Amino acid sequence: MGLGQLCMGSVGWIQGYGGGLIRFDQPGFTQSFEILEEHTRYYELVFVISDSGFGIEVFIPKTTDIADLLAMCQRYARPAASGAV
Repeated sequence: MGLGQLCMGSVGWIQGYGGGLIRFDQPGFTQSFEILEEHTRYYELVFVISDSGFGIEVFIPKTTDIADLLAMCQRYARPAASGAV
């Protein structure tokens, strides 16, 4: 199974504090991820969801056809550490 088959869904929308949805490219958006790094062929997105440090790591291929997700990654990703794959 390839990386592209593992990435499903979109995180381009988040729940806003006012009860409404706020798109990543609109004023008022606050990122909910801890890390978003750009690698050669994919983005790495990390959410820490508990005080114990438990988290979720999502690998997003740059070839995905989820346009909003790619746009968010391109906007907020930082380069991965030197030597990272």
